[in-house]
Amino acid sequence: MIDEPPRAAAPAIFERAAGQHGAVSRRQALDAGLSSSAIARRLATGEWSAIDAGVYLLPGFPPSWLQSVAAACLATGGLAFGSTWWWRRRGVPARPEP
Repeated sequence: MIDEPPRAAAPAIFERAAGQHGAVSRRQALDAGLSSSAIARRLATGEWSAIDAGVYLLPGFPPSWLQSVAAACLATGGLAFGSTWWWRRRGVPARPEP
């Protein structure tokens, strides 16, 4: 894998993020062609932010309740969706604000 991804890799990960309210997993980023060092560089520069172990938020997506749901599902392989323990631990409200 190359250090800096091909031009097609960045659009691919943003396309994935768009369907997940701005959240992506490390595995998804790697599968899109980004190297570990490219991910690390984006995190170090603040271009991306880590919301959980192996789950990142990409720029250009406003924070939302659905973003929290997507990040929780990515962090737990989908197991967090019904886990009130996970939600309380993260301080995520049980329902979106009206």
